[in-house]
Amino acid sequence: MLDFYKLDEGEQDEMYALPYYITILMASADGHIDDLEVNKAIALSKQKNKYPHPDLECYYALVNQNYEDKLKFLIHNIPNSIEQRERFLLAKVKRAQSILNKLDQKYSLVLIDSMRDTALAIAKASGGVFSFGSISPEESRVLSLDLLNYVAIGQRRHL
Repeated sequence: MLDFYKLDEGEQDEMYALPYYITILMASADGHIDDLEVNKAIALSKQKNKYPHPDLECYYALVNQNYEDKLKFLIHNIPNSIEQRERFLLAKVKRAQSILNKLDQKYSLVLIDSMRDTALAIAKASGGVFSFGSISPEESRVLSLDLLNYVAIGQRRHL
């Protein structure tokens, strides 16, 4: 279980919202969010809830409560312009980086792995032949975020 007891309530809320922000950031990397990406995110949340990493079981049990409704609510309530939406989401991700530094390194790595898996799955959801498998340059840029590459906790690791 993640050691969120080290975090205040606002920081905990931000960490529980992180999968949503990562999903929306990746899905909107090309300027729009399509149904394939939203549906992939919903399916992935169910999978992570059904087969969670042991250290993330409680985390995803909370994150995935009403996941589809929360995701759609956020999509419709974040800024509409591409630039404003990206700024908003990047600010949320940057904030998460500082919060991750307060957690035990083991848990930070497990959580980052999970966020990266989510981002990759969303990126592959609507690209390539028959909308499967390819990652656009815009999505690659999002995947290069420090949070998704372990820089947030002082490690570099290539997946």
